[in-house]
Amino acid sequence: MESQVVWLHIRDIHPGISPRQRDLDASHIAALSELEGDWPPILVLRHDRSVIDGHHRLAAAQSIGLERLAAILFDGTLEDGFVEAVRCNVQHGLPLTLQERRAAAQRVFKMHSDWSDRRIAEVCALSPRTIARIRAESGQANDPLGLRVGLDGLMRRARPASNRVRIMDALRANPHSSLRKIAQAVGASPETVRRVRMRMSDGAQSGPVSTSAIPPDLSNIVALSYPFPSSTTRFRSADDAALTSTPDGKEFAVWFDQTDPGPDWATHVMAVPLSRVYEVADEARRRASAWTQFGQLVEDRTHSSRAI
Repeated sequence: MESQVVWLHIRDIHPGISPRQRDLDASHIAALSELEGDWPPILVLRHDRSVIDGHHRLAAAQSIGLERLAAILFDGTLEDGFVEAVRCNVQHGLPLTLQERRAAAQRVFKMHSDWSDRRIAEVCALSPRTIARIRAESGQANDPLGLRVGLDGLMRRARPASNRVRIMDALRANPHSSLRKIAQAVGASPETVRRVRMRMSDGAQSGPVSTSAIPPDLSNIVALSYPFPSSTTRFRSADDAALTSTPDGKEFAVWFDQTDPGPDWATHVMAVPLSRVYEVADEARRRASAWTQFGQLVEDRTHSSRAI
């Protein structure tokens, strides 16, 4: 259900907590003023009418003499309001600087040290490594419980290496168990279990990593992360007479070659913004899984009555 928009008197609204370390930007206020109130609703803390998101819009409304302003009321504490202010300001409007996002992350961490690095990073548009450094500087990197609340709101152990060992042991002991059962047993997410299972399968079926196409600064990272097939032979379907001898085969050949990532895939690694690495990585794994299933179905045709 969408949040309800209400109209509040300007005199009842006042500036609230903000992740910005600078004064309001006069040029941004002037640009907003030209729109004469045609802005998205501001976000206001319900209990005291303080602004969470929309300080520049409030200033613009005051400068042109508006009496009322569209707003959405936010239910929560001041701490909740600050987290939401950070979340809003990294997504739209006048962007937060890197310094402001780091300062916000430090403050969010103090409020929610039990949140996972990835969850805090998502709120502040930073990398999980940056949050890990903030945690280390705070002296809480090696807390005895090692439990974190993730993006999905569930609490899990925060030590990835030990988690992977437990998951691998559980998968070897119970190879036919569902992802959910393994996840519940080791205190991980089903998605994490799925990735470890895929990694174990790839490791068993793949040879050593070829890093000839990987930039020097990325070769070590890739070599330690994901095993790739050692074969460098590439099949171009467009050059295969058997495939292109029929209209369907020609259509397949064009599609198959267009979806080839090519040998320069590693040159695009650094182009992915840190705020979107997980989304892109998950999508890459989804496509890899689809290709694995496609390959299996193609091979299965040799065992069916439809084999050519």
